[in-house]
Amino acid sequence: MTDPRNETPEITPQVIHLIDLLKRAKEGRLRVPRFQRDFVWRRQDIVDLFDSIARQYPIGTLFLWGAQPIPSSRPNIGPLRLPDYKGETWLVLDGQQRLTTLVGVLLAKEKEWSSVGEDDPGRWDLYYDAQDNVFSHTKQDERPPVNYVPVPVLLDTVKLFAHVESMLKSTEDGQRVTGATREAVFRWVNRAQEVARAIQSYRIPLVEIKTNSLSIAVESFSRLNKKGRSIGQDEMFSALTYEEGADGAFHLAEQIDKLQQEMIVSGFGEVDRTILLRAVLTAAGLDMYRTDWTRLGDQVKHDVRKQLPQAVTEAAKGLQRARQFLVTLGVLNARMLPYSMQLVALSAFYGRCEHPTDEQIALLRRWFWSSSFAGWFGSGNPARVRRLVDEFRDQVSKDPAPTALEHMEINQTSLPTPLRFDLRSARVRVLLCLLLRKQPRRPDGTKVPLEDAAAILFERGPESMSILCATVSDGDLRRSPANRILDVAPKIPGQAKNWLLALAPADRDEILISHAIEPDSFALLEAGDSDGFLARRLEHLSRIEREFMQEVQVTPALPGKPVAAPIDADDFQLVS
Repeated sequence: MTDPRNETPEITPQVIHLIDLLKRAKEGRLRVPRFQRDFVWRRQDIVDLFDSIARQYPIGTLFLWGAQPIPSSRPNIGPLRLPDYKGETWLVLDGQQRLTTLVGVLLAKEKEWSSVGEDDPGRWDLYYDAQDNVFSHTKQDERPPVNYVPVPVLLDTVKLFAHVESMLKSTEDGQRVTGATREAVFRWVNRAQEVARAIQSYRIPLVEIKTNSLSIAVESFSRLNKKGRSIGQDEMFSALTYEEGADGAFHLAEQIDKLQQEMIVSGFGEVDRTILLRAVLTAAGLDMYRTDWTRLGDQVKHDVRKQLPQAVTEAAKGLQRARQFLVTLGVLNARMLPYSMQLVALSAFYGRCEHPTDEQIALLRRWFWSSSFAGWFGSGNPARVRRLVDEFRDQVSKDPAPTALEHMEINQTSLPTPLRFDLRSARVRVLLCLLLRKQPRRPDGTKVPLEDAAAILFERGPESMSILCATVSDGDLRRSPANRILDVAPKIPGQAKNWLLALAPADRDEILISHAIEPDSFALLEAGDSDGFLARRLEHLSRIEREFMQEVQVTPALPGKPVAAPIDADDFQLVS
């Protein structure tokens, strides 16, 4: 008998157009194996992928596995349901996050496409902002302006012409184009056409590995991709600006290492290097979202090199003061922070303002909670975020009595209470901040101080929040934040309901209140009505949020049911 370990796989590299890749996916020729993880990319990853395509940057090779018979696969790629394909099919061994993103965004008009039941269906509604030359999502129920081109339109020449015609007829506010605006609209049209050409002509490398052995397929992929690690933005920028000088070499990547270590030692936790680089670039007055650093001229590189040491010092001070400010808000570590870009904005302010006035602090506090509850950073495109961060650095830091922001509406309406518990959602993390402030009590009645509660969340991540009721009929209630409480009794196995029902009557009400549970709803739990109990708690959580918003001058959402909150960040390592 032939030893399968000696089998030689058939490996075929090729390069195909993006349109052909989508055609294969639509026909069911490409499939995702069941052993792959679910789609975990956040909105910013989707934006970044299309930005790379528009710039004609490589997005990596897709590795496909072919076997006979074909192993079990999912009936869909993201929101696209796949037909049965009678010919040769391929499983995506590596690259399913990229493929799912392309399918989810570009094939949104297909008959078999549906986002019903998804945690964040709005992530597939991507637009190209022809005014700011960026890709962006819109806020929920927000009508996109005319300069926003739906990304699927960029793949269809006829639909693009129709959208261009609407651009030429109307300005952003719906008024007829005047002589003063016509030139700007023509720029939008030219940009949209350029991006459309880039997407339509984009080519993607594939490697097909044909073998009946999964282990051989994985080993082949591992060897082919062994040196496929991409260089980080900070490493690229550091290499381009590196220069030996009389005082020795200044190596930005090493300085980013130090900033990252300072964040860890402070107890805040590890912060992504890209975020720290953005803090440094902002301090240097550079575009923190720029990626094409290779195009810098020699003189510009020389000037940038001279700025960097001071910029690192400013960013370090800004980050330290930003952490101290966040502590006053009850945000003690990175897992409690709704958006990492909030740290960059605060660093920009505190890097230039060592002793803020009471009025400045009041504005920062209101801005922080407003941007968190409204999901502003999740829907703001890079151009808008950059303008806001620059405003913090150049204007708010110098104004002793600021009352408003130019680049963010501070009275914006908040997002509703989140429908599902997912720590990758900034909106869920905001709610969590409020719950931990209540100092939940253990079964013996002792309080868990905010510092200890934050440490539990930091160390255990999603597992720090116990399931209240394991058996719930309503799927939304079962997955909702109402069905989670801080795990203050890790040694008691099973659902938290078990130890709640065993509480001594003398201590019960105080303990329930500390976990945002109304004492008069406890009878529902005792009666086994988990659905009724969780529905009451979800209503109570909404009231707690509204009361807090009133306290910090944030505009609450209109009364209504909880909705699925956008997935903004990852609480774990992304896969391809």
